[in-house]
Amino acid sequence: MRIGKVKMKGCGPHKDLEVDLNGTCIGLMGPNGSGKSHFLEFLEFAFRAEFSAQGENAGSFVNDDPSCNEAVYFADFLTQNKFGSIERTIKKKTGNTTRKLIWDGEKAITGD
Repeated sequence: MRIGKVKMKGCGPHKDLEVDLNGTCIGLMGPNGSGKSHFLEFLEFAFRAEFSAQGENAGSFVNDDPSCNEAVYFADFLTQNKFGSIERTIKKKTGNTTRKLIWDGEKAITGD
């Protein structure tokens, strides 16, 4: 799988982040608290059915700003010569999550 674009809105320390990976190998550098681990946890969350950070409520991954009620994660990817994208949402108060997967331009598959 090659990951293309990653977008994060209202996610932890990332109020609005867009990174174009183009399927290349990357390294993450930054001071403590800058969001390196959060970025990697997002990638795991995006492609798994459930939120799995140990001891964490999913809602705790939403930005601390009082006006921010949810976090939205988006990634597009290429695998088996097909394009896909996934969007995950976490509600701050409840920690409830939703997901939307679009596979090779077909109708979105949704769930939680």
